[in-house]
Amino acid sequence: MFVKEPSSPEPTPWHQDLPYFPIDGRNVCSVWIALDPANEKSGAMSYALGSHRWGKMFQPVMFGPTTADQQMPEESFDGPPPDIEADPRRYPTVTFDLQPVDVVFHHLLTLHKAGPNGSTGARRRVHTIRFPGDGVTWLNRPFSINEFEGERQDGEPLQGADFPVLWPQP
Repeated sequence: MFVKEPSSPEPTPWHQDLPYFPIDGRNVCSVWIALDPANEKSGAMSYALGSHRWGKMFQPVMFGPTTADQQMPEESFDGPPPDIEADPRRYPTVTFDLQPVDVVFHHLLTLHKAGPNGSTGARRRVHTIRFPGDGVTWLNRPFSINEFEGERQDGEPLQGADFPVLWPQP
C-alpha cells in the first residue's frame, strides 16, 4: 500500500521496481490499483514508454532518509536512471488519470514516477501486487524489501505458500 497524504510536496523519483525486490528474472509485472482518484494534482504515475525493453537495470533510488546499511550496493547496475524530463523527445512518457479501482499493469523494469500530492484534502492511496512468472527466482539483495518469512537461497524458484500459482500452465 502506498499513501500520499494531502499537501505532500515530495514526488516519487523515476525508478524501476525490480531492483527493490529479492527476485531475479524479467518475467514480472506490477499491478497498481487506485483506491482514490490519482491525477496530476494528487500524484498520478507517469511511465517512460518502452523503458522495460531497454535491457537496462538502473541503480535503485533510495527514498527518504537512509542509514548506513541502506547505502547503494556494489552490484553492477546500468548507472542511475536517466533524467527523463530533461529530454522528452528521447524519453516520451504517459500519465494516466485514474479513478478508484482503475488498474494499471507495468513491467518491473519500466521507469516510472509519481508526482507530489498537491491536493489539500485528499489522500492518494494505491494498492500494489507483484506477479512473477516462469523462470523468476530468488535473489538476496542487501537493500531489497523482504516481505516473507524464512530464509531462501539465491536461485531458488518462487514456490510454496508465499508464491501461490494463480493459473497453471496447460
